[in-house]
Amino acid sequence: METPEIVALADHPNIIGMKDSSGVIQRIVEVVGQAPKQFQMLTGAAGVLYPAFVSGAKGAILALASPLPEKCVELFNLWKRGQHAEAQALQPLLATATKTIVSEASIAASNSPWICADSTAACRDCQFSRWGKRRSAK
Repeated sequence: METPEIVALADHPNIIGMKDSSGVIQRIVEVVGQAPKQFQMLTGAAGVLYPAFVSGAKGAILALASPLPEKCVELFNLWKRGQHAEAQALQPLLATATKTIVSEASIAASNSPWICADSTAACRDCQFSRWGKRRSAK
């Protein structure tokens, strides 16, 4: 949906917010600026998590939060505490991780207990281990 449709729906008493997964920060800025103040804008794009918060998003629903909850929460907490330099420094890691894990490995991989259930040495030592604490498959 485009901004005019979102803003029109934001006036409906049964609609309290929306999740935008487009990664288009301009849309978040426009909606936050034009919708009623009680309308809650959420992002679904970890690749632009920090810019979304700075632009007025109130929260996030992220596929990346399944395999890397610690890093997603860390960025949110840094932003809430006003530690913008630290949040900005973490953002590129989330952008790379979401591209690799969610986009390239597929959304199904991000919803598993860990992105790799293989027990080979290649998997145990794969590039994803640098992004967060690895959890074993159950």
